[in-house]
Amino acid sequence: MTRLHTLLLLIAALLALFTPLHAKKLTPEEKQHLKDEMHAADKKIHFIKESQVDVVTRESGVKVVFFGAQWCRYTQAFTPKWLEVQQQVDEDQERFGNVRMAKVDCTETYKDPNSLCHKTYQKYEGFPTVLIWVDGTPKGEYPDEDEAPKLLNYIKSIASSYRPKVEEKPAPAPAPAPVVESKPEPAPQAKKPVNFKAEQAPQPVADNVSSESTAQPSESDSSSTVAPILVFILVAGVVGLAVIKYRAAQSKKRGFPVSSSRYDGFSSHRESLLLWDAGNAIDKVA
Repeated sequence: MTRLHTLLLLIAALLALFTPLHAKKLTPEEKQHLKDEMHAADKKIHFIKESQVDVVTRESGVKVVFFGAQWCRYTQAFTPKWLEVQQQVDEDQERFGNVRMAKVDCTETYKDPNSLCHKTYQKYEGFPTVLIWVDGTPKGEYPDEDEAPKLLNYIKSIASSYRPKVEEKPAPAPAPAPVVESKPEPAPQAKKPVNFKAEQAPQPVADNVSSESTAQPSESDSSSTVAPILVFILVAGVVGLAVIKYRAAQSKKRGFPVSSSRYDGFSSHRESLLLWDAGNAIDKVA
């Protein structure tokens, strides 16, 4: 009996040691105190929306995200502890410069089967759940107790081993040889187009020219006038002789006797008259 009694006591002690917190029944005052502590801490905590989780966690660095719900007693108890760690991380940027902490409120969205909060709640069996991302790669759930010192030590271990990714930049292309630009010679000035109307226009004649300045016809002008008059007189004489001879020929055909001496004398006399008229005309012109 002694051994059996000892075994039962050992089992009872183990059960008492591993009995979860929610088995303890809290008084209404204790419940309200937890809620008040949570709401006071939430006012200083960094929050992100559920829709922003994917964007934030893709960034470089260490991201620590706390998923919780206001109705959850464990979330209420853990929230002030989370704030304590967050404040230490924010203050010590030399050690935690690459670490960012944020909380996601899943009070309502966890009910949606397609929401990230619902999937997190189902996968990790409740709240609170703290997940880690390093340079966009998920590293899983924070594995230790929901106590501030242990959470801070865990974040320290990640931050101390974190090495930022160095992006391999392509080797810079060799700089192109400097191009020496020769100054272009000044182009010859285009000649101004000639305005022929303006260049060839005669000078205007003054209006107040006296009658005495009127030029007299020159000798060359008078000689050029004599030639046509002389030609006209000669042509008229020839035509006249031709008419006389034509009439004489017609008279012979009709049987009228015509004295040749008469016509010959007349003809010579006519020719002399024509020549005399031509001479007088020339003298007048001259």
